[in-house]
Amino acid sequence: VRMSNIFAPLALFCERTSAAGCARFFENVAQVLCGTLAVNALNEHEGVASALLFAGKALVCRVASTSYAAHDVVEQLTAAGLTLETAREVLAAVELVVLPRLCELRQAQAHAASRRSEAWLVDFDWQLQLILSSSTHTKLREPVVNLDFSCRLAGGLTDVRETVELTAADLDLMLQACNAAKRAVESVSVSGSSSS
Repeated sequence: VRMSNIFAPLALFCERTSAAGCARFFENVAQVLCGTLAVNALNEHEGVASALLFAGKALVCRVASTSYAAHDVVEQLTAAGLTLETAREVLAAVELVVLPRLCELRQAQAHAASRRSEAWLVDFDWQLQLILSSSTHTKLREPVVNLDFSCRLAGGLTDVRETVELTAADLDLMLQACNAAKRAVESVSVSGSSSS
């Protein structure tokens, strides 16, 4: 899913809804993200569809992110079908909601992300192997890295073993993703500690 398409449900909603109604919707979305409002409270917005709720959450989180750039978001909103003027008005309404509770939103999203998995890494091992024949790989004589992870579910007593086989290109992509995740965690940690 391209980022510009995420905001597509907002085009029709913002076209049919008053500026005050849009502002109230984004206020409620921010409260849902912070955990101070139940999702079913959004039903006052004409039975908010899940795609619209997802788009609203994505926009609020985008404005709350450390990499927020208003001109990029305006471009994405216009690509999703909003007029330039409406995109700017919507973004201004979201900023009014987000900026006063920026730290709270970032902290809530960091907690939500950390709750996505209840398992934790107990141990890992790796091996470098050369593929001589395989039913799953098209290239033979290709080096692969086997990563063996031992994970334990919260409250569990036994470990679950998972094996991941990566080619050199896959390993590079995984390391880049891990590096990006590390930077994201560090930025949340830095912004959280500077606000305290």
